[in-house]
Amino acid sequence: MPHVNITSASLLTVLLSMIALPAMAGEIYISGTPPGATVGKGYRWVPTTTGGNKATMEFSYINPPSWSGKWRSNGAIFGTPTQPGVYSNIQLKVSDGVNSGISAPLTIIVTASGKPPAQTELTISGTPETTIEAGKYYSFRPTVVAPAGATLTYQIAQKPSWAQFSATTGTLSGTPTNAGVAADIVVGVTDATQTANLQPFSITVDATPASPTGSVTLSWAVPTKNTNGSPLTNLARYVVRYGTNSSNLSSQVSVNANELEIGDLAAGVWYFQVAAVNSLNVESEFSAPASKQIE
Repeated sequence: MPHVNITSASLLTVLLSMIALPAMAGEIYISGTPPGATVGKGYRWVPTTTGGNKATMEFSYINPPSWSGKWRSNGAIFGTPTQPGVYSNIQLKVSDGVNSGISAPLTIIVTASGKPPAQTELTISGTPETTIEAGKYYSFRPTVVAPAGATLTYQIAQKPSWAQFSATTGTLSGTPTNAGVAADIVVGVTDATQTANLQPFSITVDATPASPTGSVTLSWAVPTKNTNGSPLTNLARYVVRYGTNSSNLSSQVSVNANELEIGDLAAGVWYFQVAAVNSLNVESEFSAPASKQIE
């Protein structure tokens, strides 16, 4: 007795549901190099932005100079410095409500005006980042206020094994490759007569996060007839196969219901097909592929 084929479980649909990784917003690029400043003279510098909606942009500041104001609409650095020093690790952040961006670390060197500065005490300041992901570049440069004409030398204790340190600029930088903690780091500066140190700090390196994934929910129409037109009365289960190559769907799963959620899908285009199986283990043809972009 010949087998009766089951009508293919067509009308496969891919529903929007539980996409774990949202679409990334576009990036606004901030560029430009601030010039040096002079004690007692007014200073103003405005960064250049590329991308985004300039009409709705708002800026914020990370580690701005103590003498600078804040201009939310254009990210200007402006004011009148009162003492010489190196103001480093300055960053600007911007958002237009949809897109965002952050500048590279900036440095402004303030030189004396020819008049002896009011403050001659050597000081060092700055707030280093204390966490970073493995594989990401790290950089910190302290801010120093020194007597006019002083020759500065920087030193470090408990330098992380993955980092480099500049004795002429005080910059600590590098790219860690493994998770871990570098503790009790001390960055200091001397001008031969005075010494100043930052408070000890630690840098925690977190493991690189796993690649983001998403999920889809599949549903399809329940077949009711065999290919010869007779009623389908012994439907047993469905077979779903899927993959990123529409001509080679390498993953397969068997289900009893006419819907299925599949998770842990990496970013990219995924294809899905379904077939019905009766109690005699006779399988229909697979449906035409349906696809979904995981972002």
